[in-house]
Amino acid sequence: MTGITDLPQELISMVADYLNRKDRTRFAGTCRNHYQALITHLWKQVHVESDFPHYGFTNVPITPVKPFIASSRLEQYATHVNLLGLHGPFQSDHYAIKFPRLHTLMFQYDSEFHAPSNHQGSPDTLDGTLDATMLAETHVNNANLIRLNPTIKNLQMHLRRPEFQPFADFWEAVATTLDNPNHLNITGIWGTGGDTLDSFWKACTLFQELSLDGGQVDYTTLLPRLAFPRLQRITLNVFSIWDGRGFNISRQVAWFRQCPNLTKLDWKTTSSILSNESFLQALEQKVWPHLEDLSLGNFRFRVDLGPMLSRLPPLRRFRLVTEVFSQFDFRVFREQLFGKIRVLDMAHSFGFSSLKALSVLEECVHLEEFKSLFIDAEEIDIKKRPWVCHGLKHLEILILAESEESNEQAFEALSRLTNLEYMDFGPDKITVSDIEKYLPEDYRCLQWSLDSGLERLSTLKKVRNLGFASTEQEMMEEDLEWMLDNWPLLEEVKGEFSGDAGYHNVLVDMLKERHIAHF
Repeated sequence: MTGITDLPQELISMVADYLNRKDRTRFAGTCRNHYQALITHLWKQVHVESDFPHYGFTNVPITPVKPFIASSRLEQYATHVNLLGLHGPFQSDHYAIKFPRLHTLMFQYDSEFHAPSNHQGSPDTLDGTLDATMLAETHVNNANLIRLNPTIKNLQMHLRRPEFQPFADFWEAVATTLDNPNHLNITGIWGTGGDTLDSFWKACTLFQELSLDGGQVDYTTLLPRLAFPRLQRITLNVFSIWDGRGFNISRQVAWFRQCPNLTKLDWKTTSSILSNESFLQALEQKVWPHLEDLSLGNFRFRVDLGPMLSRLPPLRRFRLVTEVFSQFDFRVFREQLFGKIRVLDMAHSFGFSSLKALSVLEECVHLEEFKSLFIDAEEIDIKKRPWVCHGLKHLEILILAESEESNEQAFEALSRLTNLEYMDFGPDKITVSDIEKYLPEDYRCLQWSLDSGLERLSTLKKVRNLGFASTEQEMMEEDLEWMLDNWPLLEEVKGEFSGDAGYHNVLVDMLKERHIAHF
């Protein structure tokens, strides 16, 4: 053996386990032996973009972003494919392949994919008849692909436009073919009716997880007669119609009540749910005895959170988006959640003050992930109120520190959270109006420098990600060098090191030398 190209294929395959997809592709291209050894890796996840033009047209200004894979080649390696992503419509040959190990199927359609123009000089003018024909064929082809592949567990659909909504035949194929599927994820669902709507809801009864994001879901009288015993996780973010025809708040709640085994509910809706008696009764009656993950929003005006908070079960994960959070609300919140909460996201609950956030860190012993708007380091008192969340791994919060003493207090508190892996202390997810409304004027953020007490964080040996974007740092080379020496697992840094662009770039180069990503 004279080099790595002579290694046995089994060893090459083991090496590939430690490479990302891009590096595997490069590695496979070095020689035939490597490619043969990595076939299983290379074909496990396949994404194909449509190769327009179709149907003999040539004047289509669309270039595929991902390499086009012919149906014959896809069929040749079908036994290795675990995930298949199809972007845009294809010829029927691509939908006539059986993938014995297919686990995840992704369909993506958007406004770029129309039938080509057949009018010279008018590239924006589409052939409407041909466009409709292509869409109809696409719906038929999608159903055929489902019927050929009963092993599919996860089905993802990015539809973008109303005309891309599948027909009844597609949902019937899903309902009659797939064996105990796991997750149906649809982005851009739009109103449908009749047999198509009924077939859609029937198919939904088979899944353990359902995500509907964007668009509008219509109501059918069939829905109340269906049972959803397998459905455990729901994410619902759709436009609600308020008239009698629509899938309004009350009907959404009624549907949730048909899902007795819910463990997760992520419901992006309006504040009217807080006065919806059916929802409050469902919480009080423990309709969902296994519920442990609840996310609610967006409440963008003054509402009374008390009735809802007082009925919450002992959740492990909770997220709330609201403009207000009174002291009374917080007392109820503490009583209901602090005992078991592990993941808490209050980053967009703008009434959740610094003292409330500190109470979470001081009282939630099981906390593993916490997101909140900000804390003021002047209000930290480790001696009287130590942080007890020693299992915390993920922290996203803006830390205000007006003085060197408050900087040191913040670093001392953080130093005791020895399991931290992800730390983001930048307000980059907060709008300017939010900052002006909820934070002190001319606030100053925690300074990541040795002069401010950074060396106290030598106890944090598990840090992988650090963020401090938009916090006006003035770091020196020795500050970054200290981080690199003391945090051996560091993989990513996000933020500006200095207001001096040239000096900032010097520190970015230091990260690149260590193969650490910077954003």
